[in-house]
Amino acid sequence: MLLFWMDRVDSLSSVAKHLERRVSDYIKTNIHITSSGMFQERLLRHTLDFTSADRVLFSTDYPFHRPDAAAVEQFFDAIPDPSDRSKIASGNAEALFRLA
Repeated sequence: MLLFWMDRVDSLSSVAKHLERRVSDYIKTNIHITSSGMFQERLLRHTLDFTSADRVLFSTDYPFHRPDAAAVEQFFDAIPDPSDRSKIASGNAEALFRLA
């Protein structure tokens, strides 16, 4: 939900004068964002408008949300760059969790 609160989060930057950067800058560089089973293209676009594909992880929120193959395929089809698609599908998780 942080993505929808970025304006409010940045308003904290004027209060937290000890920070070297805006609060949203810390979020952009220190937090990974998961799809968490929300496969709507508009949410994906909003996420990629806020941060880079390097900070996005695919996830389904199993067992609460069990998408079918068509929903997963539609989600990945909405990512135009094949390199970004690969990062979000597995590459970012492999790097973050040192799996590769």
